[in-house]
Amino acid sequence: MIASHWLYRIWAQQHLLPLIGSKFEMGMSFTPDSLNLKFKGSESISNVECKWVDGELVLSKGSVVKESSKTKKNAVVQFKALEGKTVESVSVMTLDRLVKIDFLDGYSLVFKGFGRFSNIILIGRKGKVDQLFRLNFKEDWNFNIESLSKERWWNLELPIDVEMFTELIKKHKNIISRDEHFWNNFNNGDFIRSYQELDLEFQNINYNIVLSSYNVGKSKKEVYNDIFNIVNEIIRNHYFNSKFNKTQRQLLKKFEKLSAYKVGLEKQKINLESRRSYKEIGDLVISNAHSIKRCFRGISYRLFHGAQNQN
Repeated sequence: MIASHWLYRIWAQQHLLPLIGSKFEMGMSFTPDSLNLKFKGSESISNVECKWVDGELVLSKGSVVKESSKTKKNAVVQFKALEGKTVESVSVMTLDRLVKIDFLDGYSLVFKGFGRFSNIILIGRKGKVDQLFRLNFKEDWNFNIESLSKERWWNLELPIDVEMFTELIKKHKNIISRDEHFWNNFNNGDFIRSYQELDLEFQNINYNIVLSSYNVGKSKKEVYNDIFNIVNEIIRNHYFNSKFNKTQRQLLKKFEKLSAYKVGLEKQKINLESRRSYKEIGDLVISNAHSIKRCFRGISYRLFHGAQNQN
């Protein structure tokens, strides 16, 4: 739905790059699907909110979490090992859904946006996984950052490796665009400049974020706003559809239950209308009393006279 290397590259530029030089102050979660990361700079405090929408990781600015929030019953302190550590750099894996924050003390915080397998992973000084946010993905304990191509990690403060990126474009055309018209008018140099400068234009096609054009003269702020609106539209639609489908299932289940109840009532009605009345049954008993066995006559006699004696 949301997972796209374009998004994580843009979110890294928008929300994470400004954190360079600031110190990690606190990580806090209140639900299994949300995490707040608080950073303190020389002049301001920043917050990065990480949410999972239908299992997919979404990054946004969010509001700053207060220190007093630690006392809440559902509050869980996260990534305590990073507290007080300074952000050194922010990098993205080119044409992939990986973003990392490197700290001066040798730690790295990796945002893995692999759709419903997304996670946030703390890498220790020795390159080993120290902590996972989503503990249900046990395989992420084996996440090996050293095995990833170092050339593909692009420090957003530095120029991109043009030669490496050109080779990636050739190998992964479908990751960039599946539109034949896009490639017929493609210019490698213009595209690389636009990718670096974030001069890109996107559109929502069937609830997927698709690159429509590049080198279009947009400012970073305009690109951020466009992506913000597209993502919000997709999320709103997701929640609407989820609620609609859930309500529809509940009503259908209730309808089926009431339909079965109605069938049962109709059968009871037919049985009541077709069965003999008590008067008719009594007349039948009296008219055939001579054929009832003696023992039953005795029982009937005792029951009848016993009831009269009680009266």
